Amino acid sequence: MKAKHYILALVLIVTVFVLTRGYQHSTQHVDAMMAGEPHSLNCFSCHAYTQRGGFLTKVLERQYLSPFNLDVAQNTGLLYVIAQDSEQLLVVDPTDKSIKNRLQLDKRPHTVKLDAREEKAYVSNQWANSIWVIDLNLFQVIDTIEVGGGPGGFDFDNEGKFMYVANTYTDDISIVDLETGVEIRRLHAGNEPISVALSPDGRTVAVSSRRTLPVKFRTPPKTEVTFLNTASNRVNDRKHFASGHIMENIVYTPSGDMAL
Repeated sequence: MKAKHYILALVLIVTVFVLTRGYQHSTQHVDAMMAGEPHSLNCFSCHAYTQRGGFLTKVLERQYLSPFNLDVAQNTGLLYVIAQDSEQLLVVDPTDKSIKNRLQLDKRPHTVKLDAREEKAYVSNQWANSIWVIDLNLFQVIDTIEVGGGPGGFDFDNEGKFMYVANTYTDDISIVDLETGVEIRRLHAGNEPISVALSPDGRTVAVSSRRTLPVKFRTPPKTEVTFLNTASNRVNDRKHFASGHIMENIVYTPSGDMAL
């Protein structure tokens, strides 16, 4: 009987230890994903409901295309819209509010941008770590550019030689040679870089990050905007913003005196 009691006590101690460590690990995981914001330890909401292809997602969001980002063709006025949940690129005519065309994309599309001639569209696929190149005349994918983890926003230089991609999951910026379609450099950014903007003079690329950098306990969050020099394709400044959090997008004013 004593042996059984010892085994039971040991099992109880191990169980309490595992649950305690598991709770601590879960709390740290949620804090990291939510950048310190207080949230309940509800694994279901993230790991079950939001999963692509999950039962609830199919039932509740089956008919919703989820328009997320877009670009405008200046020569035709058509809208090229990322429908994120259905993973499609939609061509929308705003004059009659109709969808003119659809293209099935890869995993979790994020951003679409047209090239200067409006002959190609580029689409970032966050869960595939790639950029798709789409011929707008054929309306089909003609190339795939491999970049870092979780590509989100991106932009081009004024000459159309380089693409600057914010890799949200690997906290870095891919610089892609558009002539070869090959990543030539990867630079460290803030925590979850998400949005990219070229300054009006074409000299600087600004990359905003969503989440805070590591800070001391009970101190304000600190989010980074990373600035690249397009002449050298190197980081030339890192600005940290106290109490800045979830900075989703960045854009320059037309005069270039401010980035918002």
